[in-house]
Amino acid sequence: MSGDYFCPAYGLSPASRDAVAAWVAAQTWPPATRLKQPSKYHVTCLYSPTGFRQERNHRWLEAQPQRVFTARCTAVEMFGSGRGRRPRPVALRLESPELRAHAQALMDAAETELGLPVSRFAGGYRAHLTVAFASRAVELPAPDLALELGPLYEHHTLIRKLDAAPRPAR
Repeated sequence: MSGDYFCPAYGLSPASRDAVAAWVAAQTWPPATRLKQPSKYHVTCLYSPTGFRQERNHRWLEAQPQRVFTARCTAVEMFGSGRGRRPRPVALRLESPELRAHAQALMDAAETELGLPVSRFAGGYRAHLTVAFASRAVELPAPDLALELGPLYEHHTLIRKLDAAPRPAR
């Protein structure tokens, strides 16, 4: 993985991660759908295309109060236009007013305190958890799950560690 993006994210509790993984495994997916590894499940708090290589950003993130949030799954959605040959992310849409307010405050702080360019979307922060990538339409009902999210961590760092870990022989 390359790049300088800075991506603070909320982890899932082990019970929440296992509940999502069980739901994903129980679904019927279109052919060639790629399921995301449960160890990589996360809910992005903010995304900046730059900032990973600046140590002060990591210190700022580590200094943030650690909180745990409960979020309910409200829908299963696909992102992107569907044009082209790239698989589209399939995500669980999550709802938590407290999580939304916390993420919005951190995005504002990252811009004002760190000077980071933060990606924003119309309508504000919309929490989601990507579980798969599919080339065909996926229509599934939302799972009846309340997920425990937290603590906050820098996602790019975790993914680098996971990708560098030795893999078992097949």
